[in-house]
Amino acid sequence: MRFGLSGFIMHLNYHVDMFLLCLPVFMITKNDIGNYTVGVAAAGLLWQIPRSLGILLHSRGAVATNPIAFSRQVASTARGSIVLALPVMIVLFFAAPTLFPLVYGKSFGKAGAVLQILSPAILAFFGARIFEAGFNALGHTKPINLIMGATVLLNVILNILWIPRYGLYGAAYASALTYPLGTLGLGIAFAKINMMTIREVFMPRVSDLTPVTQRLQKVLRSITRATDR
Repeated sequence: MRFGLSGFIMHLNYHVDMFLLCLPVFMITKNDIGNYTVGVAAAGLLWQIPRSLGILLHSRGAVATNPIAFSRQVASTARGSIVLALPVMIVLFFAAPTLFPLVYGKSFGKAGAVLQILSPAILAFFGARIFEAGFNALGHTKPINLIMGATVLLNVILNILWIPRYGLYGAAYASALTYPLGTLGLGIAFAKINMMTIREVFMPRVSDLTPVTQRLQKVLRSITRATDR
């Protein structure tokens, strides 16, 4: 039950902005909702990477005999995934305004701006997904519920304040602010529970990239095997 609740709260973080944007009271046009949906869908594709890494970490953590070593592995994976995603996000940031109208048509010109605004949120939630897997594997779901529950609440408040003023961009601004705050909160809580310093959790290292690339290769191999069957 506790794992289901934490997963539900994380799911709310991804979708509460879309739900609020569709409320008739805000009078957002179908075209704007479509633009926002496309921008968020592109982010969702990128989030499959940390989700897959999180699944691998959770399965490994369930049989880990050294919780301290596993905790450091989680922090390293969170840092490494963000560092690896950064160049991809930079390319998408500059390409999105041209790419979306080219792929989906001229009516989706706003989708590129939505993705640009969401860029900090996309990167931040790479880390959030990994920390979520680490907490769940170690049996600590309360920090997820409290921190991400507060993040959802703040996201709702900001959406209510900003959608009437900025339209679909207001929803994107709300997520761009709250997602990094949620990830920061999870990282700080993870450091405290596992007796690590904030610097240990967040400071990137060159060595972070190796285990992340190895896990990504495992994910790709498993996908390849599944498609070959």
